[in-house]
Amino acid sequence: MASSNFVLILIISLLCFLNNPLRCKAGNVLYSVGGMYPLEFLKYQGTLLTLQEDCCLAISQNGSAIVWEKHINASICELTLLKTGELLMLGRSAEPLWVSTKGGPPGEYVLVLTEMHMAVYGPSRWANSPFPRPPLSPTDVDMSAKSILFPEQILCSGKSIKNGNWELKMQDDCNLVLSNFGNGIWSSNTSNGEAAACHLKMELTGDAVIYDESGDQIWSSNTSGVGHSVLVLRNDGKLVIYGPVIWTTGKFLEKHSEQSALVQPF
Repeated sequence: MASSNFVLILIISLLCFLNNPLRCKAGNVLYSVGGMYPLEFLKYQGTLLTLQEDCCLAISQNGSAIVWEKHINASICELTLLKTGELLMLGRSAEPLWVSTKGGPPGEYVLVLTEMHMAVYGPSRWANSPFPRPPLSPTDVDMSAKSILFPEQILCSGKSIKNGNWELKMQDDCNLVLSNFGNGIWSSNTSNGEAAACHLKMELTGDAVIYDESGDQIWSSNTSGVGHSVLVLRNDGKLVIYGPVIWTTGKFLEKHSEQSALVQPF
């Protein structure tokens, strides 16, 4: 019986690979457009989020130490991120096996794996102007590239975040540029025509801001007031701000305007 279940899991995983090969090698983001299946994983440095063969969902560190897990004990399952931000585990007949305890308003959400914990951010608050894009895959394929700017993180002049062939670079001329194979797709239109020490910062308020060398603001996403948010370069080339955090397995301090609130693990 156990061997037949394992064979069935392999068949399902193979079908998923044929439909979308990007799922079998994942970065640290799960989008609300598809699911994870047994033996698939997300990875962030030494941290792994794995949907195990018995449908147990586990976060491990350095390949062994379990830091968080949700026991399901099923033979067939699928983990999806709903358009309301809940994580939902479905069984063989699409029956719910587990759901995270908190959701939000309808919209686009992301599950982000970081060091020893994961968090759901959303809904989406800002995105760059639309243009023809490839379909969004459920998970990112590039495990080595940095594709997210977290709160208080800074993208300095000459630095970039990447996802596959997409790159968001803070240029030396103060222009923030999104490109594909080196071809410019979108920019902040903040070039000053000369080299300057500008930087992009993801503020704790949820606002993405470009500051010049004097510390003056020259561009903003105008999403201040949302709270703890992330700027994500997705695998379809779309640049999106998601926030706030609505669910997490960790614990961190969220500063929202002049108020502070402790987001507890669920």
